[in-house]
Amino acid sequence: MAYDLEPNTPAEHSTPGGQTSVPAKGSAERSTMITSVPRARRALVQPRPMQPLQKNLSPVLESRLIAGFSILALLIDHCALCNLVVRPSYLSKKVGYSLLQRCFDVVRRCNMQEVLLEVRQSNRRAIEFYEKNGFRVISLRKNYYRHPPEHAWIMEKRLDKSS
Repeated sequence: MAYDLEPNTPAEHSTPGGQTSVPAKGSAERSTMITSVPRARRALVQPRPMQPLQKNLSPVLESRLIAGFSILALLIDHCALCNLVVRPSYLSKKVGYSLLQRCFDVVRRCNMQEVLLEVRQSNRRAIEFYEKNGFRVISLRKNYYRHPPEHAWIMEKRLDKSS
C-alpha cells in the first residue's frame, strides 16, 4: 500500500477483480491510497472486497510528497513484509508505525496470524523499530543482501485477532 499525496499525479487503482483504472486528468476525484489484492492470494481464495484505508492519515498528509509505503505479500500460511519505507524527513513522525499497523489490519482481514520479514544485521534503527512493535528475531539468513554483502535477520510477529 502506498500513500499518494501528489494531487496532480494520477493514482492507479486495483480492484479485487484485478481491473485497473486511472482517474482522468483534472478529475475531481483524488485518491489518497492505492490498494490491491495480491495475485498469489487471489488464486487461492476468493478475496473479500477491500476498502481503501483512509482513516487516521494525519501523520502522512503533511505535504504533497509520498511520506512512505509498504509492500506486504500474502502467502499461503503467512504474510511477508517485503518493504516498509519512510522518507527520511518523516522518520520519527509515526509514519512507519501507521504503515505497519495498516499491514497488520490487512493480515487480520485475511485471517492470517504470522508476519515475517528480513532486515540487514547492520540496520539497528529498523531492528529496534520492529522489536518495539512486537517482532522477534527467529533466524539468520546468510548472504541475503548483495550490495553490500550482508546477512539478514529473519523476524517474526504473531498476531492475535485484536493485537
